[in-house]
Amino acid sequence: MNAVSDASLLTSGRGLSLVAAIADRWETLPYPPSGKTVRALLATPAPAPHPS
Repeated sequence: MNAVSDASLLTSGRGLSLVAAIADRWETLPYPPSGKTVRALLATPAPAPHPS
């Protein structure tokens, strides 16, 4: 493989470090011929109760 192909297979780097920092779970999936798809789960906090 050449350097470009090797780089496209990496699962970390650039924006993925941001995804890892804010996501509760994330994964990468191959997107042929030379890309990848990133899926992330971001949990939302429960809403604060309204004062009565």
